[in-house]
Amino acid sequence: VVVAAAFQWLKIPKEELSALAGALRRRLRRESFDMAEQSALRGLLQAWWPLVLSVSVRECYVYIDYLFASALGEGSLSLLSYADRLWRMFLGVMIVPGFLVLLPRWTQLISKRDEELKSRLLVDINLLIVLTAPLAAFLLVCGGDLAVLFYGEKSFTSEQVYLMRLTTVAYSGSLLIAAMSMCFERLLVSVGNTIAIGKINLALLLLNAVLDFVFTKFLALPGIALATTVVFAAQLFLFFKAISEHDWFPRAEFLICFRKLAQAFVIVLLLLFILSSNYQAGIITLSVWLVISFVSMLCLTFLFRLPCSGALLSIAATVIRR
Repeated sequence: VVVAAAFQWLKIPKEELSALAGALRRRLRRESFDMAEQSALRGLLQAWWPLVLSVSVRECYVYIDYLFASALGEGSLSLLSYADRLWRMFLGVMIVPGFLVLLPRWTQLISKRDEELKSRLLVDINLLIVLTAPLAAFLLVCGGDLAVLFYGEKSFTSEQVYLMRLTTVAYSGSLLIAAMSMCFERLLVSVGNTIAIGKINLALLLLNAVLDFVFTKFLALPGIALATTVVFAAQLFLFFKAISEHDWFPRAEFLICFRKLAQAFVIVLLLLFILSSNYQAGIITLSVWLVISFVSMLCLTFLFRLPCSGALLSIAATVIRR
């Protein structure tokens, strides 16, 4: 909620900030508000409530998953929480640094209606996908072994280890989808269409509960992770549909690049399957990819701040597309 409020706060004009400060002073003195202060408070509430609703509904997703996991038997809730933490760790490693760098630039370009927005947005989203795709493939192949390594192999039975691996495999499918969904959600925040975010997340809350009920009947614990993947896919589709209504969004170019990147993702996945034929090779591959991804993200962070970043990113995007 604080992060979402901070993003929205950056868009508030100075006049409204002054009115909000005056409203706060009047409230502390127990005085009535004037018309400007009432208008500022009303606008702030209308801008923030969808973001607060979005964060609250997203937490409800987690508790619904835990509710169905607890009904599957003893230990199922712990296994799901372990896999969920691992998935969120992978997602946070790549997405949070990228958003800290990209969001201010997107907001600035959108506010100025800059012609550079289409090409820059396409390059930035492609780079996020490229950096996230190896981790998604990585979690698919080695996520179960990594979870066992983190939490101790002696803590689980052979059946629990098998369930853990299946659950992380199901979660890996939502890693790349969730990254893209969060990207489009932040774009909707940048253009001020926060009402669409709240409506979409609230509608998907019921879908999440229904899918959890259906998938757990057939797939047990991995079905909950699979339901999460389906919900994020539906969320990505709805966010993409909402953001593509704007003229500045390069919809056709993005679909072409996303298809090529999906092909590259399959190639990386096959390579990881070959390299992770045994336990030690899988852990070594995981460590190497984590180091490469982290270093790449740091380099990318500094690259965005360089004066020549536009030319370098254009060259990188050309190489990636080819």
